[in-house]
Amino acid sequence: MFTKQNKDVLIMAGAIFALFFGAGNLIFPPALGAKLGTDWLTGALGFCLATNLLSFLSMVAVSRSGSGLKDLARHIQPTVQACLGIVMILAMGPLLAIPRTGATTLEMGIQPLLPESFPVNSWAVTGLYFLGVLFFSISRQGIMDKIGKLFTPFLVVSLCLIIFKALADPLGESLPGHLPQSFAYAFVEGYQTLDPVGGIIVTIIALNAITEKGYTDRKIRNSILRKSAAISSLGLIFIYTGLLFLGATGESAVSEGLSRTGYFVALVEKLLGPVGTYSLSVAVTFACFTTAIGLTSTSGLYFERLTKGKLKYRTTVILVVISSFLLANLGVDQIVQFSAPLLLLIYPAIITLIFLNLGSKRINSRHTHQFAFYTALAFGVFSVLPVLGLDEIISCDWLHAIPLDSYGFSWTMPTAAMGVLGNMLDSFLEKRTERSLPVS
Repeated sequence: MFTKQNKDVLIMAGAIFALFFGAGNLIFPPALGAKLGTDWLTGALGFCLATNLLSFLSMVAVSRSGSGLKDLARHIQPTVQACLGIVMILAMGPLLAIPRTGATTLEMGIQPLLPESFPVNSWAVTGLYFLGVLFFSISRQGIMDKIGKLFTPFLVVSLCLIIFKALADPLGESLPGHLPQSFAYAFVEGYQTLDPVGGIIVTIIALNAITEKGYTDRKIRNSILRKSAAISSLGLIFIYTGLLFLGATGESAVSEGLSRTGYFVALVEKLLGPVGTYSLSVAVTFACFTTAIGLTSTSGLYFERLTKGKLKYRTTVILVVISSFLLANLGVDQIVQFSAPLLLLIYPAIITLIFLNLGSKRINSRHTHQFAFYTALAFGVFSVLPVLGLDEIISCDWLHAIPLDSYGFSWTMPTAAMGVLGNMLDSFLEKRTERSLPVS
């Protein structure tokens, strides 16, 4: 029987799908598929693990621990916790992700529809785009319903049109790939979609929306969230795999030297002709627009809670929209290049917190979390130094001797080892406390 709860699960699944499927989710898979070539399926596995699995686990972890990053990082010192949250929100919001949606809409959603000789004023286009974002996000009520009911259907239909055509009539044969570690490269490339970190943010929006619908019981609320997240994950896996296949089979059909956005536009035009141009425009616009609305709303909620109401929701939303509008005019490639250091810095620590909160009660202890978290954060700092050109000042050559470094996961084993050490310390302190208690 199709109950109200089942209907709400589907609406929520559509909204979660649309929130996750933003600019990076469109522009990275086709370009990645071209690099992977015949290894596209292996790359698809790595890419989906880094995006879908980690984002789903992050949603489960947040819902188990409470309703946000503060609950997820409850064992971490408040100052560090607040700094991590600010960096995460800025990375997912006004500094990187939201401006990228505006730039991608301009480059892939608007410009392909216009003749090459037609002058496009980027400031005017992005200005109208962010006015729309402001209109839909200025009120915190009903964000998920607006996205799930109004925008997701257009997004899904346009994407499916492109992918089904690519599967039924490929542009060509996959060429041999030129990546030494296809799985690892695709996994790390999945970082750029921001999905694992985005899972925390999407959970904040989703739990608020579910509560607004009257589901106040925590078990029911978490059940709705997990069912919705699972459905959206299946849809995202299909879309990612299809786009990777399109990129892998289309490299020989389009000219070389194109940007990420240019490559995808050329593929779709070759695949569907004028219809493809319009389908891509719809897909890009709605994918970016829904993500921007959700992230803008979350930024407003986060800073209002962080400042205990001193910085109002609407004030933050307006500031986020203005800064995003200004940065969007840098262009997609410049924004992506700028995003790398922040993502490398916070990803190991965020992923560590996610897995710690998925574990048993035995590892849900203060020193276990702290030892593992700070180790992962330290590795995040070291991984950023070469990107910033500071590795000559502080040598990071010793990282290459750590297992899994060639796969980009040098931080995992030291983090796990320090987590075990912290757990041993917690067990020792617990036993000492038990021994010191008076016998009644």
